[in-house]
Amino acid sequence: MNKATILAIVLLAIIAAGALVVNREMRDATARPAVQRQLSQARLAQLAKALDQYRSEHQTWPDNMAQLLRAAQLPQTATMIRGAGIYRYRKPPTDATPDTLVMWSEQLHDGVAVGEPWGSEGQVADKPIPPIAYALETDLKLVELTPEAWAQRKPSPESRAADSTATPTLGPSTVPTSEPIVEP
Repeated sequence: MNKATILAIVLLAIIAAGALVVNREMRDATARPAVQRQLSQARLAQLAKALDQYRSEHQTWPDNMAQLLRAAQLPQTATMIRGAGIYRYRKPPTDATPDTLVMWSEQLHDGVAVGEPWGSEGQVADKPIPPIAYALETDLKLVELTPEAWAQRKPSPESRAADSTATPTLGPSTVPTSEPIVEP
């Protein structure tokens, strides 16, 4: 082997080792509750922007999440957030108020007790941090919901089941989407 080949092999080994370290650090970071909450907020902001662009281009709400993701050229995994599960979407009725939920998490972000891992590596919570959920309202405002508000404001389990059947990538949805969302 010549010097160039050896140098290339060493360089590739260094790059691969660096990628492994970065990947491990990212996995460790996403396991921390504060990071999960930040990622959840960032993802909802991204989805709110996609909804705003869709509404600007089509003058209507998307019928389902798959339609939104296709239009925004986002992967199907864009609705999954560690700690929050999957974000669900529901086209609001035409008479929806600005505080009607159009997107909400499938589960709450867990609460954190004093002394449990919280933010950056080695950081622990110095006070209890309650469970929380994030959601988007029809005005595309990101809101934080307590467990009680989340339980009251998210659509009923029956409509969530109907929404899950409304996300195929083949053709338009046939699930009615104009059912009212339960308000507090």
